Amino acid sequence: MRPTFTFFITLLISQLTFGQQLFEGIVSDEKGEPISYAHVFLKNQQQTGSVTNEEGYFIFRVSESIQDTLVCSILGYETLYTPIKDLEEDVKLVLHAEAYLLDEVTIISDEYLRHLLKESIQNIPNNYPVTEHQLLAYQQDFSLSNGEYSELIESDLTITSNGYQKDKRQRDIYLNQLRKTDDNRNLRDDLKTAFGNSKIIYDYNPLIKRAFKRIYPNPQKVERTIMDLEDEVSHSEVSIYAKHMIENDTILTIKFEHPQFGRLGVFTLLSLNLSDMAFVEIQQGTIWDEDSDWNIYKYRKVNGVYYPVFSKNVTSIEFNSETAKHYNVKTLYVYDIKENKSDFIKPKRKNKFNNKKDLRKIKYSYDEAFWEVYPYPNLLPSTTAVMNALNNQQNINEQFKKNERKKLFGKQKK
Repeated sequence: MRPTFTFFITLLISQLTFGQQLFEGIVSDEKGEPISYAHVFLKNQQQTGSVTNEEGYFIFRVSESIQDTLVCSILGYETLYTPIKDLEEDVKLVLHAEAYLLDEVTIISDEYLRHLLKESIQNIPNNYPVTEHQLLAYQQDFSLSNGEYSELIESDLTITSNGYQKDKRQRDIYLNQLRKTDDNRNLRDDLKTAFGNSKIIYDYNPLIKRAFKRIYPNPQKVERTIMDLEDEVSHSEVSIYAKHMIENDTILTIKFEHPQFGRLGVFTLLSLNLSDMAFVEIQQGTIWDEDSDWNIYKYRKVNGVYYPVFSKNVTSIEFNSETAKHYNVKTLYVYDIKENKSDFIKPKRKNKFNNKKDLRKIKYSYDEAFWEVYPYPNLLPSTTAVMNALNNQQNINEQFKKNERKKLFGKQKK
């Protein structure tokens, strides 16, 4: 019966994707260097698109009969428009740098920068979704312990939210698919409990949790208001970090140092689009972090509203001589945005996920046929390295099978 079941699932997936094709390519600069985290999307179907990975690679599904224009944009580069019909099979997009230097004699006061930030905060209800919408996303969670890859957790998600800045923000997260390798983290049991929780990082989004501070007592706390954000701005150090042009839009990046954490070298970079006073990118880190150790949150404008399309959360902790360093990376890619309720996916109720629960403790059924055609892990350059390393320890597919529990998801206790 197993081969028949697998064939049926493969057939079902092929029917669901009939009439669609994978659209993929590379984005680089004039020197041939890959451009990370660039937005690539369709001009007339803005909800269809992706974000390039660290190697400039992107991938998403489009209709085979699509007649549209591909748009590629990122801070510091001219926006590129390319008709789909003019693209070759091996898509290579080259962006040209758009330098914009601040006038050396121009002085912008701290109070004016705070004014810009506060205006952007006040505009959150205008610039971000306040009506019910749905995000389809892929999350990857991998760990390194003492320099060796030690675990991989992957999930396909459906997230339904009632929007930003509600009196009571509501969101439902559904785990459509899940698979896990063996847990080989080189941590003591008490450290695994203290630092090892695997959560869906949608709620870590600074605009959702309503806090710009990187270090926060509860990263999932969301019952904050616009006034709370304004109060943070009023009591923080601010300065200009960078200024860019994207077409006719001026993107101003402000360095934000909260007094509670600034002395620890913790700061946030807030990138504002001065045309509509919207946050388009938020980066959080410390002066000691390497490039790969930053938390990154990116937003893309779809039909006049900015949606989160990329989140990266990094935890890097040094312990004692027994465990020198533990490094964990969670990355969430939103690969589809649904604005109209008539287009919503209807996930199974039993798949509803309580985000207080550790993904490692969730029972699941490993759907091998689904993962064979699921393209989104390829967005992350870490995927191949992690899988190869873990496969050398034990066949990775056998690990996925071994860690299933024959139920899609077990009963979750709060």
